[in-house]
Amino acid sequence: MVNFAHRQWDQIEGVIEEILELNPTCTDHMLRNWQIRRDGGLGTWDLRGCGLVALPESFGHLTLGGSLFLCQNNLQALPDSMGSLKVSGYMTLSSNQLTRLPRSFGEVHIRGDLWLCDNQLSSWPVFKNVGGVVRR
Repeated sequence: MVNFAHRQWDQIEGVIEEILELNPTCTDHMLRNWQIRRDGGLGTWDLRGCGLVALPESFGHLTLGGSLFLCQNNLQALPDSMGSLKVSGYMTLSSNQLTRLPRSFGEVHIRGDLWLCDNQLSSWPVFKNVGGVVRR
């Protein structure tokens, strides 16, 4: 477990560096609002209200042992890799500026609900791996 957690944190540090490059108004401190699981891995990650306008491709390759909050940002699109994302809790993308979702996003693995409200989406993929409700 320790080796997995160590590799995961190396991956997360790389993702944070890429987020900072894509979002110049965001700070390192803003991106470190998370809960750590007992096994040392990433639990819930709260990125709400960070002023995010873009996410790197590497973001979609993460695995979270809790929920993911990406609401109240300025995201207009998501990287194609988001279909590979795994979230053990729920995920919220509400209150962004999303106008479309990548086709791969239908493959996203979320055990809980997926919140997409308050965006400018006119179409949605079929979500095959969302355990809860998709809230549009």
